[in-house]
Amino acid sequence: ATGSRRRRRSSSTTTQSPTQQTNEAALLAADSTSWAQPNDSSCIAAVRGNLIWTILDSGSWAIPLRRGKGPNLTGMLVLWLTKKRWGWVPEVEEGLGKLSPLPGTTGKRRKSLQRARLLAEAWVKARFPHDAQLREVGMEWRDRPMSETQVVFCERHGIVYDPSWSRGTVNNTIERYIVEMMRQPVTEWQAFVARHMSPYAPAYLVHSGSTALMYRQAADNLLQGLLTANFHRSTARPSKAAREAEASAAAASVGVQQGSADSVGRDEVLPARKALLEDLEAQFGAGLRPKYTWLVVRGNELLLDLMSGSYLWLKPVQAAAVEAAAAAEVGLPTASSSAAGDGAPADPVLGEAAAA
Repeated sequence: ATGSRRRRRSSSTTTQSPTQQTNEAALLAADSTSWAQPNDSSCIAAVRGNLIWTILDSGSWAIPLRRGKGPNLTGMLVLWLTKKRWGWVPEVEEGLGKLSPLPGTTGKRRKSLQRARLLAEAWVKARFPHDAQLREVGMEWRDRPMSETQVVFCERHGIVYDPSWSRGTVNNTIERYIVEMMRQPVTEWQAFVARHMSPYAPAYLVHSGSTALMYRQAADNLLQGLLTANFHRSTARPSKAAREAEASAAAASVGVQQGSADSVGRDEVLPARKALLEDLEAQFGAGLRPKYTWLVVRGNELLLDLMSGSYLWLKPVQAAAVEAAAAAEVGLPTASSSAAGDGAPADPVLGEAAAA
């Protein structure tokens, strides 16, 4: 009986190198803090560890260490406790979707969340000591008011926030956006619209150094702001009564009818912006990717305002060709045929313009 128990014990034990056994034993003995309940408002919890993680709906845990740049998030670095069936796997994501086992581990799942977390936190503290110190539970900076940099990031990426939040709460919200939404690149349609309508946006949203428009949620946020002229995502918006009082005071000061200044709400689509978006949709649907913004006239003609009292038209050649064929059937001369007879090149579009 004793021999059979030894055989069963040896067969169920995972083979590890002496170095891995020493590291894990030291990690498990180094932390003995008590359990704490997760924070339901931000899904941030401290469970027998002293670093703050972002907990996703899938059950996985994440710490974004490097944000990454560009549509492919070049330079991105995220530490993961990936939830698997019956356990968690400590992994490192270096680049978008490029997961590898945590250095010093075999990539095998841990049945204990406590063990997996301590292994991952030990790696962060050794590799990124400054980041680990900032992520410790109870740091003083987390209770400060949110910074201007955080406000600008939330506005650019369309993250809803409240100005009364602390710096730590906003940081939790931003990190959740980074690991969940920011990895979705902008679509071709969003990039097309943003390029043509960005002159109507504030400079802090579309300046040359900003990479926010490379991501889907940020581009959608810009589009919604362009249509309504409301680029603020703060939840502390003035009430309707406050806006009406402000509009009444402004109207009384200039001697116009009271309330006229508040005819357009903060989130009401502006007709001129909607018309411009419809023009862009027509061009995009036709496969056009022009550098400049053209106006669509009568559905199949394009007009470009040269801003100098002149206009440039693009008209379909097919319409002029049909008219010429109809005139030829009845024996009538056309402008294009007469131009060709004079030695000038036949151009249906120019001929139609000359006839007009």
